[in-house]
Amino acid sequence: MKTRTLCSALFVSACVLVLAGASQATVWNINNVINGAQEVPPVTTGGSGTIVGTYDDVTNQLSATITFSGLTGTTSAGHYHGPAAAGSTAGVRIGFTNIPLGVTSGSFSPSHTLTASQETELLSGLWYVNIHTSFRPGGEIRGQIYPALPQYNLSLTYIIEGLYDSGLNLMVGDTVTVNIRNSASPFALIESKKVKLSNAGTGVLTYNLLANSTAYYIQVTHRNGLETWSGSTVQFTSNAASYDFTTSAAQSYGSNAVLKGTKYCAYSGDTNQDGAIDASDLSQIDNDATGFVSGYVPTDLDGNDFVDGSDAAIAGNNAFNFVGVIRP
Repeated sequence: MKTRTLCSALFVSACVLVLAGASQATVWNINNVINGAQEVPPVTTGGSGTIVGTYDDVTNQLSATITFSGLTGTTSAGHYHGPAAAGSTAGVRIGFTNIPLGVTSGSFSPSHTLTASQETELLSGLWYVNIHTSFRPGGEIRGQIYPALPQYNLSLTYIIEGLYDSGLNLMVGDTVTVNIRNSASPFALIESKKVKLSNAGTGVLTYNLLANSTAYYIQVTHRNGLETWSGSTVQFTSNAASYDFTTSAAQSYGSNAVLKGTKYCAYSGDTNQDGAIDASDLSQIDNDATGFVSGYVPTDLDGNDFVDGSDAAIAGNNAFNFVGVIRP
């Protein structure tokens, strides 16, 4: 039940992002087992198998390889059935025309273009494979299909000016939001994730709606750091990519970074997140310092859980230099 609920939630998320402007296909992965225990009622058999494949939500193409062996009876038919959750049954959605018949083991690769309603059922985990045999005409082995979104891992290094001690080469760990955006104007948001960066400024984020060999901008925001974009686009290869903002100013778009020690850092002081470090931020810091505010608050730039003159000094220096967001 949890698997079906998660799959449904991911399907809704994917649809929302497509409507918001994401244009590339989302290719869902399928890798599920087929056995007699999933039949309703369960069938005692030595037969088993797998369904491995993909579903492309732009072409609506469902492609799979179905393998089976050890059947008690010989094959007489095979189908996709739905809509039905595990433990329930449903009628035939699509029949397999290329399943080998009269055998106890084999493999075949069906490919079908789905309708919109069929797609909804499939991605909600409501389809299953059923292989019928002479031993069990109603189905000897069955496998529920749970499409899963692929995972794309981004290894990120990002240091925030106020939280970084260049002498110790350590940063106070804090949470950032890392947005993956389209490479062409208006740079539509593809997917957003959060991560708590380590004391080295590192973190790994996992995304689901991206694609390999596609150019993306990385946009990073922080509760009091200045929004920063990657200096160039990034592509995922084999579902992985890495990006280090700290090695040079050019790693940030417009070279919009400050050097502390040997690390290039995101500017601190945009406490109201309006894209500029200015008098309005200084006013917030001054008010909180006057009121002896403490704790995890945006006006605490150096991460010591207390708002005071050291925070004002960081923001004041950046305000004096008219520091603001630079975007593509």
